[in-house]
Parts: sequence; C-alpha cells; structure tokens
Amino acid sequence: MPGVSCSPSAAHYRHQRVNLLRAAKKQQSIETEQTKAQTVPIVIRSGRPVPDYSYNILGERICDEQIKEWLLELISGEESVYGYRKLAECLTQEHKLIINKKKVYRLCKELDILRLQRIRQIRHIRRLARNRIISKINELWEVNIKYGYIAGEDRFFFIMCIIDIYDRMIIDYHIGLTCEGIHAANLLKR
Repeated sequence: MPGVSCSPSAAHYRHQRVNLLRAAKKQQSIETEQTKAQTVPIVIRSGRPVPDYSYNILGERICDEQIKEWLLELISGEESVYGYRKLAECLTQEHKLIINKKKVYRLCKELDILRLQRIRQIRHIRRLARNRIISKINELWEVNIKYGYIAGEDRFFFIMCIIDIYDRMIIDYHIGLTCEGIHAANLLKR
C-alpha cells in the first residue's frame, strides 16, 4: 500500500500477538470445561422449606428424629410389611401425630426403609368369545342372570334364564330371592 510503511518486524509482532491471544482463549476454555466437570450441580429447592418437626393432637412439637425412631420401631415389629401410607396411619393412631403421608415417605426415604413398589399381576387373561355358526335350535344355550330391588321388603330378587341362541327363545327360568349353582343345575335337569 502506498504511504503506509510496514516493516517486517511489526507484522511479525502483530502475528505473534494474535497467536498468543488465541492460545490464551483456548487454555481458558479448557480450564472452564475442567471446572464444569469437577463441580457438583447445586439443586435449589423452591417453595416452603421442609420443617424439622410435626405436631401431635395436643399441639406439641415432635421433632423428625423422634418420628424416625418411631418409624424404626414400627418397622422392627409387626408393621414390617407396611408401606409408607400405612405407617402414616400407625403414627397417627399410636402416637396421635398430625402427619402427612408425603412426610412419612420423605422420612422413610431418608432412613432407606422404603419397600419396593409391588408389581401388579393380571388376575385373569381376557379371552374373546369364539364366533360360532349356529344352524339349528338347541345347538347353543346361554344363561343370563338379572336382579332387581323389592322396595317394600327392602330385598333383592333374581331372575336366571336359559336362552337358545338360534331363535332367542327362553327355554326355562328361575325367579327367587337367591340365585346359586344349585338353581342352575335344577334348571338344566328340568
């Protein structure tokens, strides 16, 4: 460029300074990544702070440490199979505490005495009815049970009908105050 004199040494120094700044920024980013990996995230709880006490029916303060002792006593006895909800009920009944099941859950979690959540099992497998082709009378029957209320006697009555599926006709029926297997057997025998 005309009018601007740039000596090779000035360009050289400017290039070195840019390289030094880049190296410093790179070192700084490496240090911040290392400090991020070393720090433990701080969890800030919002809302009301957890009180260290509960009240009983008389209005006296009972500290959480006492409640934890009572929980351990309950767990060591017959209530060892109880979950946190039943433990909360036991504390309410035996020690007259006014305590929430959520607080009992938190205390049990601190003591590491929470029971595993039960796994619900399917009681029966649901089966779909087989579609049948019915071509004549008395090939397939169905038993139907209905009940109603007798207002004057304050009781229930039952109607059990045997129905032919082909023509939907009632073959036989039972009306009574009870409806048991004996009655169904008698209907089939008739």
